[in-house]
Order: sequence, then structure tokens, then C-alpha cells
Amino acid sequence: MDDAWPAYYDALAGREPRPLLARAMTVTGPPSADDHAVDLGCGDGTEAAALAAAGWRVLAVDGSADGVRRTRALLEALVAEGRVEPHRVEARRAELSAVDLPASRLVLSCFALPFADDLAAAWAGARGALVPGGVLAVTIFGDRDDWTGEPGVTTVTRAQLEEMLDGLEVLELDEAEEDRPTALGVAKHWHTYEVLALRPPR
Repeated sequence: MDDAWPAYYDALAGREPRPLLARAMTVTGPPSADDHAVDLGCGDGTEAAALAAAGWRVLAVDGSADGVRRTRALLEALVAEGRVEPHRVEARRAELSAVDLPASRLVLSCFALPFADDLAAAWAGARGALVPGGVLAVTIFGDRDDWTGEPGVTTVTRAQLEEMLDGLEVLELDEAEEDRPTALGVAKHWHTYEVLALRPPR
């Protein structure tokens, strides 16, 4: 699968950060100097760079070597411009299910968790990283997505997702289905869930 990512990232070149990120940052409010944010499955680095520019300490993680390379380039550009201190940003290649995450006030994952080698472990890691009052912002595939059953892809039913969210305060749980091509122009039926959830303050 790693060989397919460069073409995907090329197709998305120059895109804006996903709207889910803006909504998540509206919930968190401005970060303090020590607030960590994790971009779990950072892809081309667009969201990680937006988080860093907004003042977060950022750990960006991806299993794709090309994604990590692109993310590092964006973060290094912010450092070179004097907008971010180098010790406040990191891009790391790792399995999403196995990475050691810092205690974070925001954990973001856009369309990446379905590709984790162990979704349950990756989800547990994301939840476990949240500090009290921390926000989990995730887009994940539903079971009616065309990629259900494809090797390396894990999809979930609504009931499964609701169980995964048990104990969190769900602020948004939006389900969508549509037929539209992928970024590479391949016809596809999409079934997605977009989630904003809060770890209770205490």
C-alpha cells in the first residue's frame, strides 16, 4: 500500500486543511504553550502544519515514508520562516497501533485509522492520549463503504463506533454516504463517519 501513497498525495497537492480540524480547534480554543496535538496518520502534512502554525506542539505520525517526508518538509518550512520553534514539531514514521503518544489536548485522524494494522489498538492509543477535556477528531469508514473487506482496510458499523466512543462526550457524529471518485479518479461509494468527541474533564 505504501507505493500508492505518493500518487495520492500528489493529487491532493495544495489543498486546504480539512474542515474537521477547524471545528476541533473551535472546541479546544487556542492552545497554551505546552498543549500537545497529535495528527495520527498525517498523510501529506497539511493538518500537522496548520496545527503547528496555530501554536500547538505537534506530533505527526504516519506509516508512509513519503507522507512523513512531506510532513517534515512542511514543518521544516515553518521553522525556517521563524513561525515555529524546532523542538515543538516532530514527524515520525510508525504504525498507528504501536506509537507512543504524548498526553494531548487534541488527537486528529482524518481517513487514516481504517488503514491501521490494528484498528482497536490504534483507537485505544488515541483515546488513551487524551488529557481530561481533550478532543478526539476522527473520520473513519463505515461498513457500507466500497473498501469494506479490502486487504488492509478496517471499516465499522455505527453500533461498533458508538461502542468505541463509550465514555466520551460525543459532540458530533455525522454519517454520510455518497458516490464520488477518489482523489485518483476511481469511482467509489463512500460511507464515512465524522466524529468530534470530548474526554470528560473529570
